[in-house]
Amino acid sequence: MASITEILMNPVLIVVVVFIFTLILYSLRSYFSALISSLFYDYVIDAGFSFADELLGIGIAGVDVGDWIAAGILFLKYRKKVGNVWALIFAAEASNFLLSFIPGIGEGIEFFFNLFPLVTLVILYKQYQATGIYNGIKEYDDYLKQENGNVEKKMKAQVDNIHELYEKQDYQELKNLGDSVKESLHAQTKLIIEDKLINIEKQISMLPREQQAQFQQAVDQIKQDMDTNWREAVQYADELLNQVSSLAYQAQSQATGQRAA
Repeated sequence: MASITEILMNPVLIVVVVFIFTLILYSLRSYFSALISSLFYDYVIDAGFSFADELLGIGIAGVDVGDWIAAGILFLKYRKKVGNVWALIFAAEASNFLLSFIPGIGEGIEFFFNLFPLVTLVILYKQYQATGIYNGIKEYDDYLKQENGNVEKKMKAQVDNIHELYEKQDYQELKNLGDSVKESLHAQTKLIIEDKLINIEKQISMLPREQQAQFQQAVDQIKQDMDTNWREAVQYADELLNQVSSLAYQAQSQATGQRAA
């Protein structure tokens, strides 16, 4: 029976583990920059300045000078990225919410807030939100590029601006602009789907009456799905267009053959 060491050193197992680990890292690649930056401000700026105070023994009214400096740096760094409210919370946390002056427990409170990665947790959550917004806009843009390059070019400046904000981790501005850009892209996507449905309805009229009701019901369903799930609406519209076009061609060929006879 193989030992645990032999199992762990199995080349196949090592390759599988490395492959899975690589996939995880690749899926989280958009978080690396945000993670490294936020950890730097949590533990080098916030905790680092606080630790420097401990070494120098400097303090004013129970709040170390280093904490105040770190609070100012954090506020200036993040006020545009996450908004004034979160920036103020970061600053307050860096100054230990003014609780470090409490006799007996002040040092413990300061130690806790120095270790607690508030900036990192909030920034990773903001990055998660930003990635959702950015990926949603990119999906619309990719579809428009495929279906109608002229429309995509009209939206290019707005989409490029969103990409730049995402790369700069400007979460507040990305959130403010993201919804309006997404609505514009959705409106353009909806127009393309509606054009396909108009084409489908024209060809439905060429089908035998018993088939028309069935396909018209499918068209009505796609119209409802456009605002709730545009991806499925696109997929169903394309499938329906192919199906109806084929049946309409067959019906038209049969009619032509009957007239010739």
